[in-house]
Amino acid sequence: MKKYLMVMVILIIILAVGPLFSDSEVKLDVKTKFKEKFELKGIKYGVIYFLKQGGYKIVEVGEDYAVWLVDIEEEREEPDSYTIRLTVRITPPSLFKQKEAVSSGKVEMEYTFDPKKLNVDDTGFLDFIKEKVENIKNKEKVRAFFVGREVANKVKELLEGLK
Repeated sequence: MKKYLMVMVILIIILAVGPLFSDSEVKLDVKTKFKEKFELKGIKYGVIYFLKQGGYKIVEVGEDYAVWLVDIEEEREEPDSYTIRLTVRITPPSLFKQKEAVSSGKVEMEYTFDPKKLNVDDTGFLDFIKEKVENIKNKEKVRAFFVGREVANKVKELLEGLK
């Protein structure tokens, strides 16, 4: 009986203290509106890649926050130069519908289509994006890399503000 009680006490202590030592990664689900899903596909995977590199766990269920990428606009400035704008909204977990944002911000940036620079910057990204998006064109890879990195930085900034 004493051994049983001792085992139970130890088990209760482990269960009570365990969460303090468990994985403390923030779990995120990166989402897009259905009507923008195709246009944001590469960028979404770029964001996922860079968030994972930053120590965030990307999940589809059981997230701490949903990260919505919405309202994308892109303008071609010159033959190989683009300006892109989109909104990042951090919301409580949700399956399909956006909930009210707990934090949000806009990303506006310029990027240049230069596939040579992409190969120099990050070969791990190229493997990741090829695995996630079939038949991705070079322009979309460059867009996913540069815009995805910038948007991921904005997400990190917004999440820091929630602490």
